[in-house]
Amino acid sequence: MEKMDIFKQNNNRGMAKRTFKDKMTIGSGADQIDLYYFGPGHTNGDAWVVFPAHRIVHSGDIFAGKGVPLIDGNNGGSMLHYSESLMKAYNGIKNVDTIINGHTPANTAFADLKEFADFNKDLLTWAQGELKAGKTPEQAAAEWKLPEKYKGYSGTEKLPNKTARKQENERRAAASEGTTSVVATYSGGSGSPARPTAARKASRRSRPTPCVTPGAPLPIASDTPTYAMRRSLPVGWS
Repeated sequence: MEKMDIFKQNNNRGMAKRTFKDKMTIGSGADQIDLYYFGPGHTNGDAWVVFPAHRIVHSGDIFAGKGVPLIDGNNGGSMLHYSESLMKAYNGIKNVDTIINGHTPANTAFADLKEFADFNKDLLTWAQGELKAGKTPEQAAAEWKLPEKYKGYSGTEKLPNKTARKQENERRAAASEGTTSVVATYSGGSGSPARPTAARKASRRSRPTPCVTPGAPLPIASDTPTYAMRRSLPVGWS
């Protein structure tokens, strides 16, 4: 964290004072927050933020929504380990009913996490098969069809054009300014829906500074099959 430009350029403002490896608990009673890390996915520091009193977990962008995963390759994102990390979260987090996702207007049920893990496992298996057959990521992505059992999932969109990328970069850079942090590894999204008041206040206290430099070009974690295919190359990468 100390080596990241965003902290160097801001006199370490927002630098985490407490970090964790697998789990950490902050507060108690109605204000208790449990933080978990189960492995790489969207980045290599995706934390799951649990509000036990409300039976809610904030997944951030490792479960942004039902669709092709958002993978930030510049910050350790891994398509190969995505499903594995999701399943560890599904099996490791207890007594939760609702998930606040990173980029969706509606919450998902905790049971949806298992389906999302299966979706990513199936996507990876298919992608590796296509690459082994000699296809480029672009060729394979152009032929990809959403399996019927995942009807309702997004991911068939075209790659964003340059204008869309620029607008998204500017939006993310603007959103990153002025945030503070107590936990280094949380990568929560900005499109979270409303939640109970106590949980909302607790989330603000634990929400970290995004790992980006305000005003600088940011990596686009596109929800497209082509991007997912690129993150699957080369086969065997980890």
